[in-house]
Amino acid sequence: GVFPLPPIVKLPTEITGILISDVEPKSQAEESGFQSGDVIIQIEDIEIKTFANIDVAIKKYNDKYKRVYVNRYGQTILFVTQ
Repeated sequence: GVFPLPPIVKLPTEITGILISDVEPKSQAEESGFQSGDVIIQIEDIEIKTFANIDVAIKKYNDKYKRVYVNRYGQTILFVTQ
């Protein structure tokens, strides 16, 4: 599932975003490269701080390939997903 980042999660720097708590085996998320513990910080030009931001990004870039920026233990990783 995907959940808002709880304040008790300690990351190396001040990170805002949406925490991916777990990734289903053989899911599209796993095939795209997402891992449990990743924090979604941006989709294309939309900074992700709440689920509403994700909804806006999905509607804006529906059926298009999207660049998704993820913080994984302090490093920013780019995924491209549809």
